[in-house]
Amino acid sequence: RDLISKGLIDYVAMDIKNSPENYVKAIGLNYVDIKNINESIELLKTNQVPFEFRTTAVKGIHDIEDLASISRWIQGEQQYYIQNYENSGDTIASRVKISQELESFTKNELESFLEVLKVKVPNACIRYA
Repeated sequence: RDLISKGLIDYVAMDIKNSPENYVKAIGLNYVDIKNINESIELLKTNQVPFEFRTTAVKGIHDIEDLASISRWIQGEQQYYIQNYENSGDTIASRVKISQELESFTKNELESFLEVLKVKVPNACIRYA
């Protein structure tokens, strides 16, 4: 907030890791206080600085209900990008015990997510690598 008010930021790209109810699943912790995340979302939505929201979709962490919840959480006309997970070898799975292997979604799966997202976030799109 302070940096924006001083004009020291020209663009913000904020990761929305998961739906509020499943945020901990994406960050590898047992608890997260969503209050600060909510405040950041609401601050950005005042359009004081150009911004985007984005989520890296990971099979095993996200599902269509999560994306629908995210769309309700951030709803509006802003830019929102869904990006597909790519295993770089240095992932949360290498640091946290996860019960299943993390995978990318297919193009068709991402497009079905996009249909759900666009109901509340009309400018949502898929960002391909």
